[in-house]
Amino acid sequence: MRFRRFVVPAAAVLFIALFLATTFRMGWTRLTTDFPNYYTAAALARRGLPLRHYYDWTWFQRQMNFTGSKSQLGAYIPQTPVTMLPLIPLSWLPQQDAKRAWLLLNLCFLVASLWMLHTMTRYSMAELVVIMFIGYGALHENFLYGQYYVFLLFLLTWAIFSLARGRPFWSGALLGGVFALKLYGGPFILYFAWKRQWRAVAGMLVSAAAFAAVSFYLFGWADNVYFLSHVLPRSLEGMTLDPFHPANGTFSTLLRRAFLGEPELNPDPLLNLPFLYFFLQPFIALTVLAFALIPRGESPPDRRDLAWFLVAMLLISPNTASYTFVILLPAIALLEPTLLFVAAYALLCLPLYSVWSWFFPRVWILLALYLVAGRDHWRTLRLRSAAIAVALACAIATPLAIIRQRNHEREPSRQFERLAIQKGAVYSSSPVSTAQGIFYESIDQGRYVVAWLQGTRKRTLLFEGEAFHPASNPAGGPVYFELVAGGHSRIMALDTTTGKSEVVVSTDFEPTEPAVSPDGRLIAFVTRGALAIRRAGTTVTRNLPGPVHDAAFFPDSARLAVSAGPEGHAHIFLLDLVSGRTDPLTNGMDEEIHPAVSPDGGWLAFTRSSHGTEQVWAQNLQTGASRQLTGGQCNSFSPSWEPAASALIFASDCGRGLGLPGLYRAPMP
Repeated sequence: MRFRRFVVPAAAVLFIALFLATTFRMGWTRLTTDFPNYYTAAALARRGLPLRHYYDWTWFQRQMNFTGSKSQLGAYIPQTPVTMLPLIPLSWLPQQDAKRAWLLLNLCFLVASLWMLHTMTRYSMAELVVIMFIGYGALHENFLYGQYYVFLLFLLTWAIFSLARGRPFWSGALLGGVFALKLYGGPFILYFAWKRQWRAVAGMLVSAAAFAAVSFYLFGWADNVYFLSHVLPRSLEGMTLDPFHPANGTFSTLLRRAFLGEPELNPDPLLNLPFLYFFLQPFIALTVLAFALIPRGESPPDRRDLAWFLVAMLLISPNTASYTFVILLPAIALLEPTLLFVAAYALLCLPLYSVWSWFFPRVWILLALYLVAGRDHWRTLRLRSAAIAVALACAIATPLAIIRQRNHEREPSRQFERLAIQKGAVYSSSPVSTAQGIFYESIDQGRYVVAWLQGTRKRTLLFEGEAFHPASNPAGGPVYFELVAGGHSRIMALDTTTGKSEVVVSTDFEPTEPAVSPDGRLIAFVTRGALAIRRAGTTVTRNLPGPVHDAAFFPDSARLAVSAGPEGHAHIFLLDLVSGRTDPLTNGMDEEIHPAVSPDGGWLAFTRSSHGTEQVWAQNLQTGASRQLTGGQCNSFSPSWEPAASALIFASDCGRGLGLPGLYRAPMP
């Protein structure tokens, strides 16, 4: 009793003081990821910019620089359309001030969460503070990085608190908000439906519908459909960032590393058996959820049930990090912490050193926590019910695996030669093939760079800023690229013989997407949605049907293939620079971007977006006939012709993180 009366409060005060003096102070003074990602997205939403671009890595990186993030990588993948919503009011502030306001709000969320847990358990506030700080690793990263998960902790705790107070509709509404903001609350609708808590189900549906309405108001129908078709399926599979990295300690990542090979990210799987991965991933998720539901399906929901289901939800999540596990605090408190539970919580919250991450300790710790926390439920589980659950999971997982295997067989990795393989490389895109070799956009040393591939030799060309979209004459010569630094874009020209670079299009134009004519005299680029042509220091803009996305020259240097049109509905046009005439060049119904004209002028390659993916197509410019070159439920894009027109070089994120491609070579007849 004396221990609890004096030592625990003293320890709580000490922990709070250390936290404020170290972690909170560092977060207050430093502007590090991940807060700039949320802040940038909030600022973009406030300005009404198209949502689909948020999921373009290079476009979003450019916007991060424009909003004040000077020297760090960022992305909005795999966030939902409304993840940034709570940050929109703060986006009017300078970024560092906005982060400080967010940290203060997080302190309030934390105190409110502890108070609600105190009212629902036998633990004092001081004891809960001690338990919370035992998981210090997660708390530290949330406040240092300005992360989102203390806010989710508050919403989840409030949902459980509302259920305990006999307010199931409000509980469901809060969990619907968690689902809309970060997808984590989604499985709870199964829990409430299984328990026949229809008011809670209604709360989740109403809340999710309200957030969807806000998203449609902010971004419109087409961009939300883009998220649902292009982004959400890959996110649910865990195909974001580096999907093979063991630091993402999930069953999905473990299975992917064991059974799915990838030349750069996972060259040596335990067994290269993709079908086994495609089957086990949904089978394990369905089995974990089923076993969390069926033992006590007839019993009314209670706090402990909900806490255990929270553990199950994290166990099947395709994406986690150490900061994620701060949301486990309600489960640890409500399941009456034993030494085992507290130790598991501490270990889950610790940042992982690479030497340990390869063993996926978080997967096994979370599985053990799931099994032990459900010990009372296992006693009521009947063998017949368990067998039915496993059979149903198998019946659902098998056709899903067959479909995914068929799609896998259509991916570029099964059809074409892989290029520029470098172990651990997460991003290679926007290739241009020249007589000097292949230049492409890459991520290296914490920034976007221009990479130069000569045979099997790769060189990295570093600049003070982010280097995007290299372009060059097929015969050789200077390499042009966009350089983003100091909140502005400019076009640079790099002399590959001397290594010197100079500005050729100034920041006055905020130029992007450079293209070079075969005769080397013209530079085309996009400036604020318009097409500009620069020759001998003089720049002329050209009018096209809608905003311009990118362009490519014909071999005669007098015509361009230009992608232009409203977002999501762009098509490729032929622009004659002599007459100024513009004619349609492609006849597809879907969006078409990234034009590339073959050196002999006979073929047009481009990217067409359709049915939730982007694929590379080639069109014969004499007959107008076109054919799809790539396939799979993933994206292939940015084609570039080899100088002899015998093959296409293109980027593809198949088997990798969404929007984080590798390079392939496709022979052309």
